Amino acid sequence: MNTDRLVEVGVQAEVAHPTHPGTYAVDSYGRPIILPGMAGVVANARVGDPVFPWAADHLEPGVSAGNPQRDRYQALQFLSCIGNVVRVLTGPAAGAKGRVTGKHAFVLIDFPQDALDVLAPGDGLLVRAVGQGLRFLDFDVTPGQEYAYRVRLKFTPTGVHPSIGHRDKGVGAPPVPTLWMIIFGSLICA
Repeated sequence: MNTDRLVEVGVQAEVAHPTHPGTYAVDSYGRPIILPGMAGVVANARVGDPVFPWAADHLEPGVSAGNPQRDRYQALQFLSCIGNVVRVLTGPAAGAKGRVTGKHAFVLIDFPQDALDVLAPGDGLLVRAVGQGLRFLDFDVTPGQEYAYRVRLKFTPTGVHPSIGHRDKGVGAPPVPTLWMIIFGSLICA
């Protein structure tokens, strides 16, 4: 992989504030409901928790990060990758570190519980964005043709160790052309 050639960019973000249109939804029984949705700091739902028991609509676990300036928001969404390190710049959690866990309407970040307990909308964040442009150097792909790989990445202090195989035949099987890809691990872009 070309990990030694990837550019690491500091991207400014902030904890996004939840918004609400001031209206209610209607449940399947015709009852009016108002549920929390996207954005903010969700301190009691974490990545890996079951998704169904929550009384929420489009729940984003952990911290939802954005930027009020459209071009900066788009850069944050494009450049951030799963596993990127995020540092809190302002507020009572300043100095705490977390990791990007995904993207939805915002960039989703998980922090240790003690940081989640004190983070607030508007707190400044710095995402060390790295991963866009990641390639496997020892696999040729004909332009216009994609291959289906199941990629597992193991991250150790000595580096990234991929194991690659076809999606239907498991790791170690030869790849065949298709338009399907599963990638697990940090540094890989969401």
